[in-house]
Amino acid sequence: MISSNIIVPIPDKLYWNAEELSAMIGISKRKLLQMDSAGQIPQSERWGTRALWRVSEVKSWLDEGRPDRHIWEQTKRQKNRNS
Repeated sequence: MISSNIIVPIPDKLYWNAEELSAMIGISKRKLLQMDSAGQIPQSERWGTRALWRVSEVKSWLDEGRPDRHIWEQTKRQKNRNS
């Protein structure tokens, strides 16, 4: 389970790497990578060998209650249809 009351301020950026994202949501990098493999967080974007997460998407995902990836993708598609 993710702790929702640990927030580490991170300067404004377009993307977060695994270390930054794990600090933002209050879990270890190892746990973050496990959650990524299990489809429990938004899909990362690959830049070479680096996994990066778009900050705006992560913030929206957090606002939606941190749904699993497949539910998150459905939510995004639904919002795009309604726009």
